[in-house]
Amino acid sequence: MTNILTRLWAAFALAMTLAAPAFGQVGSPTTVIDARMAGPGTCTAATANGTTDDSVALNCKLSSFGASGGVLFIPAGNYYVANTLLVPQNVSVRGTGYGSVLQQKHTFVGNLIRLGTFSELRDIQLTQEQPPLAAGWSPYLDYDYQIRVFGYSVNISNVMLLSPTRGIIIRSENQNPDGSGPVVFVGKARLSNIRGQPLVSGIYMDGISDVMRAEDIHFWPWWSQDSRVQDWVRGHAVALESYRNDNPFFNNIFTFGYYRGLSFGTSPPHTPPFPIVGSTSRATVSGFDCDFCYFGVYINGNNTNGLQLDGPIIYSSSDGQPQIYIDADHVSIMISRLDSVASLTNVVRILGDYDSVVVGNSMIRSWNVSAHGYPAFEVVAGTTGSVISLSNILYGVGSGAPVYGGTTVVATAVTNAPGL
Repeated sequence: MTNILTRLWAAFALAMTLAAPAFGQVGSPTTVIDARMAGPGTCTAATANGTTDDSVALNCKLSSFGASGGVLFIPAGNYYVANTLLVPQNVSVRGTGYGSVLQQKHTFVGNLIRLGTFSELRDIQLTQEQPPLAAGWSPYLDYDYQIRVFGYSVNISNVMLLSPTRGIIIRSENQNPDGSGPVVFVGKARLSNIRGQPLVSGIYMDGISDVMRAEDIHFWPWWSQDSRVQDWVRGHAVALESYRNDNPFFNNIFTFGYYRGLSFGTSPPHTPPFPIVGSTSRATVSGFDCDFCYFGVYINGNNTNGLQLDGPIIYSSSDGQPQIYIDADHVSIMISRLDSVASLTNVVRILGDYDSVVVGNSMIRSWNVSAHGYPAFEVVAGTTGSVISLSNILYGVGSGAPVYGGTTVVATAVTNAPGL
C-alpha cells in the first residue's frame, strides 16, 4: 500500500509540474525532465539512494535544456550531490516538497547549487553533513554557501535549508574567482518560505542591482535543539546580512536564538576588487520577530540610510546585548510599533556620529534586566551629533532611566537632524 501511495503521489506531483510553466516562461510550453528517468541523450537516471553520487546525472539533465528552458523534476528521494549543480537560464528545479532531498557531505565544500538568470528552485530540502555533537561543538567552517544566486531575476521558494553552515548568497561578482570574464550582476531576486537552521550565515546579500524581496523566512532549530548547537548559533550566527543593496524588502521574518537577527554592514573587500560596494539604502522591514537573540538589529555599516522597521518584536536572550545596536556613522532609521521585551541593557544604543533614529507608537515592556543602570534609549557619551526622537512610547519595568539625559534623546521633533 505504501509503495502504491508513493507512486500515486509522485504521479500527481509530476502532473502538477507539467501543468505549471517554468519560471520566466509563463504561458509557454514547458519541457519537463524527470531526474529518476534516463535521458535525454546519454543522461543516466539519478539513483536517489543517498549513497551514489547523483550530481553527474543531474548536471547532464540540467545542461540538456535549450534556450527556452524547462523543469527538472526531482521526485521524492535522497540525492547525494558531490559537485555543484549548475542551473541554467530559464530552468526550474522542482521537488515534491521536503521529501525531495539534496544531500551534501563534507568531502565536498563548494556550492551545492548555482542559479542562473531567470532560474528557480522550489519545493525541496537541502541537507549538509556536520560534525558529531561533542563538547565545544562547532560546524564545519570550510563550507561555502549551499545556494549561490548567480544571475538576474531568480526565484527560491518553499526550500528547507536544514543544517547548512552557510545558506544562501546573492551577490554581484566577477564571473571567475581570478577576476577574468564579465561582471555578473544580480537583481530582482525573490525568496519566499525559506526555513531551516543555518549555523553561521542564513542569507547574505551584497551588490544587488535591483530590488530584492525576502518573505516568510523562518530560521529555528529545525535540525537540532541540542544546547551545544544552540549555544554556537547564539554566539556566532547571523540570520540575514545586507550590505550594498538598494530598497530591499524583508517581510515576515522569524529568527530564534541567533547572534544577530538582522545585520546591516559595509561591503567587505572583494577579491578581485569589485565596483559595487557600500551599505544598504532604504530597506523596508515589516514583521520581524527576533526571539532569544543576542542582538536583534545590528548596524555597523556607515551610511546605512532610510531603514524602516515596522512592527519588530525583539525578545533578548539571557546574555543578550542592546536589541537595536548602531555602531556606525550617518545612519538613519525609523522604527514604529516596536515591541521590546527583556533587554538586559538598552533597547536602542547609538555609538556612532551623526545618526538619526526615530521611534514611535511602541511598547518597551522591560529593559535593563541586568540592573546595571542602562537606560532604554541611549546615545553613548562622546558621540557627535547623533539623536533619538521618541513619541508615543509606553514603558513597562526597567530599573534604569527610560532615556539618557541631555539633548541627544528627545520627545519632540528635531529639525536639521543628522544622518538625513
